[in-house]
Amino acid sequence: MFGWLKVFFMSNQKIDKTPLSYPEINIDKVVKELGLERLAKENGKNELPATESINLDSNEKKIETFFYAKMAESQATSNRRLVDYNTTISDTDLNNQKARIENITEYTSLQIKSTIARAKINLTSLKEDKKKYHEELSRFKKNNKLDMESNYSNNRIFNYSIVIFLLVVETVINTYFFAKGNDFGYVGGAFQAFIFSFMNIAVGFVFAGWICTRYINHVSITKKILAWLGLLVYAVYLLSINLFIAHYRQALSVDIDTATSTAFTELFASPFMFTEIDSFLLVSVGIIASLISVYEGHSIDDPYPKYGATHRNYLDVEKAYVLECEFVTSESTILRKEFISTVEKTNDEVDEEYQFLYQLGQVKQALISNYDARVSILTGACDAVIRKYRDLNMINRETKAPTYFMKNWVPTKEFKLVGDKSDDIKISEQKDLYDGFPAFTQHKLNDVEKLYSDLFDQIHQVMPTINNPEI
Repeated sequence: MFGWLKVFFMSNQKIDKTPLSYPEINIDKVVKELGLERLAKENGKNELPATESINLDSNEKKIETFFYAKMAESQATSNRRLVDYNTTISDTDLNNQKARIENITEYTSLQIKSTIARAKINLTSLKEDKKKYHEELSRFKKNNKLDMESNYSNNRIFNYSIVIFLLVVETVINTYFFAKGNDFGYVGGAFQAFIFSFMNIAVGFVFAGWICTRYINHVSITKKILAWLGLLVYAVYLLSINLFIAHYRQALSVDIDTATSTAFTELFASPFMFTEIDSFLLVSVGIIASLISVYEGHSIDDPYPKYGATHRNYLDVEKAYVLECEFVTSESTILRKEFISTVEKTNDEVDEEYQFLYQLGQVKQALISNYDARVSILTGACDAVIRKYRDLNMINRETKAPTYFMKNWVPTKEFKLVGDKSDDIKISEQKDLYDGFPAFTQHKLNDVEKLYSDLFDQIHQVMPTINNPEI
């Protein structure tokens, strides 16, 4: 947005404001360089130029040409510098800065309006949702006769991690036992171990821990009874599945083809009779892992069924409501701060720009004055050299010198600078803009500040707790 201003200041930094220096003119050196003493004596002895001559002779024209060249050189050097000055002065216009402030004010106003309008819609919707979920939570607590606040873990990932860890550990341990009687060794043992471990832990975590242990707290007697029956079923299942797994592992070591039927027979005939200590360890590991998974399934949420989920629904919408309020405050405040910062920066840049323009105007006038003085010096020097030539010529001649010898040399060519007009009007106009700029920017700051305050008043109608933050 501000690239053009950076380019302006970079170009200003390249402007050479140091006084332009011209080569020094030494009359004696010029006389010697042009060999005027010899030429003057020769022409004088030859009575040249003739007494009746009215025009400069060739030697005088040689002197004139020499100084014309010096004037042209000074003119070219000064014109190059003057073009840079005039271009910069012409390009400098504080109206660009005013337009910039106008654009930024409009942009900031639109952004604040857009932010607040969007927030009003979102906050109104969230406020309705918050009311709805609060009523739902109150109704849930009333219907289920709950007086205490919901209690559950905020780090549910930890509970899931424990369950996964149990599944892995039990699988690894059981792999060792199953591999002994499996034709596929550890690969086959690991597969069987994972299947049995999953059946053991998943049922404990979901059915017993997540559902049954929670519903035994339910206000409904029927659901309580069903939950206790479910725990009884789980206990039977837990014992049965782990005893079956132990008998199955033991049967694998005898005959893999009849292992399943043998395991069922032994389970019903003598469930607790094992010939190997590994089988007892297998049962123990399975039961312990499943019971831990029951605990994790129970502790992952509030002890009362659906209370945790209902409470979280309310907290989620409340959190979203607070975050939206913070977002409105933050975004609007950032826009306001950026606008104030930009205005302050622009005021500083305007001050630098005008001061540079004013100084450049003075430097330009100094350049013109110095150039005029340079032309006068060269004119005087040319006249002095021609006068010296004429004096030497008259000393060495017998006849009377031409009458024009008595006159001062006057240049017939003009060496004027291009664009040497005064910039007083331009600088005066820019000064008026410069003097009025602080009041202009303060007016724009007041506009945005008023809009900012008014819009917070509007949003306050939706959320009374939101305040207009001070900067």
